[in-house]
Amino acid sequence: MRILTDIQISMISCPGVRISSYKTKLYLRIKLFNCLAISSQFKPKFPVILYEHFYFDQHFDSRNNKQLLDLLSDQELVIELMDEKNLILCKYESKANDFLYPRPQLRPKYSQSSRSLLMDCCLLPIAPKLEFNIINTITEDVEECDTDIDINTLESDSIESDLESEENSPLQSLRLSSKSRYVYGGRAIADGRPLSGSPPEVSAIGLWIAVRSV
Repeated sequence: MRILTDIQISMISCPGVRISSYKTKLYLRIKLFNCLAISSQFKPKFPVILYEHFYFDQHFDSRNNKQLLDLLSDQELVIELMDEKNLILCKYESKANDFLYPRPQLRPKYSQSSRSLLMDCCLLPIAPKLEFNIINTITEDVEECDTDIDINTLESDSIESDLESEENSPLQSLRLSSKSRYVYGGRAIADGRPLSGSPPEVSAIGLWIAVRSV
């Protein structure tokens, strides 16, 4: 089964807390499915309005939702609020199943929820409140077809037409391999190594970066 997760961070609030150095920029970092996603930088003035999306895509060797829930319990989720010097101001840690599905008895293939949580203090005197939405989409993997097809029986015109339609498709640049990860943000890191190269597409909704799993 395949799970696509869209974490939409809307606001970080911390009443009564003021960071003295306004020259310092902050950013949010999320680790899920062994992949890191980093937001764009913002000023250290609460409340912080973000409205940023973090996309994650992962395949699991499961045949039903119960097996998927068991596999998600082995996955770690970490959310960290950091500054430019990579100091962790506060963080939140949880199992992926508890974070993505806080009510496991209700497990639709497509779910959305608006929630909030308190992060654990590291350097800040008061725990910041994180407000976010989560959209999870669960799909079943398509099994490979073992049927032999004689290519000579296919018409060349139809093949060329199909190839041309795929090349002209606006979603062509977003078609990634089955082992790719979706990461959104100003910067992205995979397994501790900075990504290189230009992103496949820049659109009004943000920056999409494909991160290959090792």
